[in-house]
Amino acid sequence: MNLNSNNKDILHDELKILLAQYDDEDGDYCIWIDTQGDVHITEIPDGELDRDSWFNMLPRFKVRMETTEKGKGWVGNKAVTDETYIEKLLEDLLETWRNGDVVVTHLI
Repeated sequence: MNLNSNNKDILHDELKILLAQYDDEDGDYCIWIDTQGDVHITEIPDGELDRDSWFNMLPRFKVRMETTEKGKGWVGNKAVTDETYIEKLLEDLLETWRNGDVVVTHLI
């Protein structure tokens, strides 16, 4: 999923596909954007480093969203069926990318 696309319908579908690849019960995740506009989801390893240090190690890191917490429904099947969440997350991703922010953005 690349945020440089001008087709919001395709981005919407790609976001759902991306989120569906992860199991919300497996752990905490980081949704982040790299310097080319590609959106990634990465599981955060338990206890290896503090989260801020870990985020700084992401390759080509530009923006990260608020960390998803295990069991909250921010990734996986529950997330994919929540159209309000999908629309809000997509808008937040696009706005953050277009503004060129290098920030932590909250999911809700």
